Amino acid sequence: MKRVAEKIEAVAHNPYLNVIVGVVLLLTGLAEAGETLTDDLSGLNFGAHHGVMIFGFVHAFKSLPAIVLGIELAHQHREKE
Repeated sequence: MKRVAEKIEAVAHNPYLNVIVGVVLLLTGLAEAGETLTDDLSGLNFGAHHGVMIFGFVHAFKSLPAIVLGIELAHQHREKE
């Protein structure tokens, strides 16, 4: 049972998956609010799609440090070879 939990945790904490999920949420929110975004913001008329956009942005942004670190480590490894 521990192996299953470890595999689930590995998938849940995968930074690439988290960036993809964040971008999908951001794009979904933008598609929903696309035509009325400026009117909604100027009139303080907030809906769930605005929250989805913010959550998607934050979700994707939180994963970027792990991806950048991985790229830096791969670059350092190539330089050593």
